[in-house]
Amino acid sequence: MKVGINLKTSFHRSLSSWKSTNNPSRGEFNWTFDTGGFLQTFIMNGSIELYRAGPWNGRVFPNAPSRDTSWNGYNYTYLSDPNEILFMYELTDSSIMARVVMQLNR
Repeated sequence: MKVGINLKTSFHRSLSSWKSTNNPSRGEFNWTFDTGGFLQTFIMNGSIELYRAGPWNGRVFPNAPSRDTSWNGYNYTYLSDPNEILFMYELTDSSIMARVVMQLNR
């Protein structure tokens, strides 16, 4: 999975929540990156910042739940070149299927 921005086209890749468990259309929550200045990742509800993992330090996001580049079976990669800035993650075991879920705490 890739999240980031194409610097030539300004196309942003982000992950959004579903509207509901039965409706996969775009919901209110969005996992995105701010590439202006330091690369930071956010979970947003519209324009309201709910969570910020802090600036990428070249290895990890310091405020993330784990500070390891191989966490819970995922490998994380940061790519920055003149064309794009991307944060990618993939399973360490390709025989496993997984999904990312954002749940609302009530």
